[in-house]
Amino acid sequence: MSTKLRLLVVSSAVILLLSASVIEAKSKSSSNAIQKKDLPYIRCQACQLGVENAFERVDNLASTKSGVKLTENDIDELVEKTCTPLNENGRWIRHYDIVEESGHLKLVQQDGPGKCETECRTIAAACEDALEDQYSDISGGLVRGKTSRDKIKANACEHACRKDKSSKKFKHERTDSPFVPVDPESLQMEEMQEMMAAFSPGAQMYGRDEMDDMLASMKDQVGDNGIESMDIPSTPSDTEHTEEL
Repeated sequence: MSTKLRLLVVSSAVILLLSASVIEAKSKSSSNAIQKKDLPYIRCQACQLGVENAFERVDNLASTKSGVKLTENDIDELVEKTCTPLNENGRWIRHYDIVEESGHLKLVQQDGPGKCETECRTIAAACEDALEDQYSDISGGLVRGKTSRDKIKANACEHACRKDKSSKKFKHERTDSPFVPVDPESLQMEEMQEMMAAFSPGAQMYGRDEMDDMLASMKDQVGDNGIESMDIPSTPSDTEHTEEL
């Protein structure tokens, strides 16, 4: 078997495994509906935290560029994902919990990241509501460098904070979900799943049981001799290459 074909088989196995994880994650996330009535009470907080995170991410990227000025495209890629908790640029969201304090709703930073369930998705929705029309202005302001960051943040969050209700006591019924910490390995896997889903939204997904059957079948074919023992017919190019040698 050619090296190219070997790599193709291994890559296919990895893709199938990740695809199963994606569909499993989607089935779980479907039950994590956002708490829409929380949004007016946390939108301003989420907006300000989101913009501050964007500043930090841009600074971190700039520090790796060795004095090379960032382009607007560089900054756009960071800013536009600042409200996406399953992307490293929006990972800050997973460090916050919606906490009830004396009848008010507050976004409180935790010691580490947590699973992105109902409250995480609610914070993400509040952030996106506030910033979805502001991304280009934030990027432009950072690229030009003529406007202070405080001013950029104030401008970006002006609308969200004008209607802010965080100072008022909430009166709606809500379920306070516990913050569940997540380990770094699981966090990376979830972000990889999100990346796969974004790159191939039309790809066929397999359930966990189907994947177990496929991988068991592949293992039976591979046996103890590794991937070389798999019963895969040679392609014409493989045969031609062997004859030439």
